[in-house]
Amino acid sequence: MGTTVANAKRHIFLTGPPGIPLKHIAFPGEEIHMYYISCIGKTTLVQKVCNLLQNAGISSSGFFTEELRSGGTRVGFDVVTLDGKRGTLARLLQASSREESHHVVGQYGVTLKSFESFALPVFSTQAHMGGILVLDEIGRMELMSDRFKQEVKKAFSNPSITILATIPVKPAPFTKSLSQSPNTLVLVVAKSNRDNLVDQVFDMLTKT
Repeated sequence: MGTTVANAKRHIFLTGPPGIPLKHIAFPGEEIHMYYISCIGKTTLVQKVCNLLQNAGISSSGFFTEELRSGGTRVGFDVVTLDGKRGTLARLLQASSREESHHVVGQYGVTLKSFESFALPVFSTQAHMGGILVLDEIGRMELMSDRFKQEVKKAFSNPSITILATIPVKPAPFTKSLSQSPNTLVLVVAKSNRDNLVDQVFDMLTKT
């Protein structure tokens, strides 16, 4: 029954569980509500699914977003295509340069030119090949690119393409509208189910 429902969907979006509410008292009588969202391994799950697709000889293209660390501190993000090409997505900004950047998400400056030069070609490749398009992720940084959003919409409406994507727990309106489509199945990845989901997602993508 569950597999039949899943196979009725053409796209699969992976997200995380809701943040754990924390309560921090800043001043007497004043509460600041905060949420802790742990790393639950969406990218690792997608990478494992991609390995299964490759071993099965199934056509796929796309990219992962990889975190960069230096001395235990996160300093940025790279975009890495499935065929191994790597480009800059974002880097940690110095306070003095934050106002100079036109594309800022939190503490990071997004380098759209680099991101687009590596991410956009995967759409052209998949449009000709059909098969599975991997987008890890459709997040705030990636959505700074209007060209990226246009390509996502085109791929989403192409009946020969199936999308496997990761999305934030609190997606942007653009992503939320896609996730609410009747063609999209949204799966919540948690530590308790992420290992079992590898084979399940693979089966959903490949069974007709």
